[in-house]
Amino acid sequence: MSLDEQERRRRPYERDDDYRVMRFKTWCDSKGISVPTGRRLVRSGKGPRIVQLSERTIGVTVKDDREWTEARIRAAHSTDDQAACSTATARDRASRPRGQPGDA
Repeated sequence: MSLDEQERRRRPYERDDDYRVMRFKTWCDSKGISVPTGRRLVRSGKGPRIVQLSERTIGVTVKDDREWTEARIRAAHSTDDQAACSTATARDRASRPRGQPGDA
């Protein structure tokens, strides 16, 4: 096995087209959002990193798009987990008779 193959197996999450750049409109279309919404995300710091392609053209690399999407998924899952925990805690409190240890 060559060194190149070994390196690829060690880092399967990296792809050959990581640095390919999508124009911003193409990126917005792929996410199902409008261009103004995409601009608002970027301006607020909640969007992916932007690459300046020319004076008036911006884009997003495939790698930055993937990292941004994964971060959004992780954030959604952590929010779901927190909501599930708080729901379970409220359910436990409601089912416990009053005057039991643990009441605040």
